[in-house]
Amino acid sequence: MEGTGFGAAAPTPLVRLWRTAFLTLRDETLTVPPRNSTAQLLDNLIFSHSDALLSAAAELPSHEVLSDILFIMELVAATSSDEEDFTRIYAQTSRLIHDICRCVSFELNFSSFSSVLNCFGKMLNLLLRKVATSDDISGICSTTTIIPAIEFLQAVRCIITLSHRRWLQSEDTILVKFLLDVIVCSHGVSCWMLRSICKEKSTAISMRFPTERSSSELQTVAFEMLGEAISRAGPSFPVDIWRSILEVFRKTMDVLALKTPVVEDSVMSRFYESFLCCLHLILIDPKCSVSDHVSVFVAVLRMFLVYGVSGRTSGLLVGHEEKEPNSMNPKANREQLNKSDRGTYRPPHLRKRDSLNVKLNRARHSQYMSDSESSTVNVTSSDSEFSDGDGSAKESGRVQNSRVRVASITCIQVSSKTVM
Repeated sequence: MEGTGFGAAAPTPLVRLWRTAFLTLRDETLTVPPRNSTAQLLDNLIFSHSDALLSAAAELPSHEVLSDILFIMELVAATSSDEEDFTRIYAQTSRLIHDICRCVSFELNFSSFSSVLNCFGKMLNLLLRKVATSDDISGICSTTTIIPAIEFLQAVRCIITLSHRRWLQSEDTILVKFLLDVIVCSHGVSCWMLRSICKEKSTAISMRFPTERSSSELQTVAFEMLGEAISRAGPSFPVDIWRSILEVFRKTMDVLALKTPVVEDSVMSRFYESFLCCLHLILIDPKCSVSDHVSVFVAVLRMFLVYGVSGRTSGLLVGHEEKEPNSMNPKANREQLNKSDRGTYRPPHLRKRDSLNVKLNRARHSQYMSDSESSTVNVTSSDSEFSDGDGSAKESGRVQNSRVRVASITCIQVSSKTVM
């Protein structure tokens, strides 16, 4: 046994705690009939020791940690979504795994990476399907269900970023398939919101935004990861993968067209930018015909040509009970347009594309995690945090909005060239 030999170091108390907790959990799940429910086992053995287990993860071999977190995900995924504690179990599991994946660098091969995506895919599908079939008009329960999904996807991103290795084309291919599945499942959330509006229009319009923002945060991470994968290995993807990517983008465009008026706030603008930048990567070097989709793409892209130019405060809807644009100061409006759209623009994701490497990915991921930490934990917070008194936040919002406008313009330009 470990620690009994002269040359072996005795395991620390934290390591013993981890191993005892997970060995006991495995043993209890094999007991027939079970003496405790899954929720009780997780509460007693895992969640009540979350802080200590998080500290222990850094002291354990990474393959052991990976095996145990995959086991707990399989266990939780088998939990019936009808159970009373379903949402709480998923939320606590996602938080623990998210935090572990941020501090442990896993050594992965194709087989283990496939297992990771398979387990995380099960969790995400269950969570998003629960939202899509929810009868909750207020959106509160749906929002608390989406937040764990965001954390699970961020955990996958951490695993990829911290692995410090070059990714094989085959690994990027299965990653793309995984991300496309996540995006398609998130479309079900959008359809749920549209159904909610039909059922209870006055309530749903006022309460749908927390759920929409949460769903958009999930898609933001997915499209950013998809863009990174395309930048790494896009030219080598099989044609069928490219067709699948285009089909998902077409479906996303269809959903955006149904979700008018367009929401202007920091969360939504970040989603629009990530989506449009990823679309631009596809359009500049498509490996299959895009002519069947161009007309729809351009029609939806035009929605963003005036995104944020009228100086609306964050959280308002474009074209929904909105005052007229600032006609009292047309000069200021012209200057803002000229400032954002002047000259030949080369998007940042293209300027960095040829020099993309692991170090840059780590830096970008680190920045994203710090930016998104508060929005993930407090995704339903009020936009009053960005009041008129906060000049820096307003300026940041204007810059973000201008990037959305410019990204839509460049996508339209590239789209027109693909059919010439």
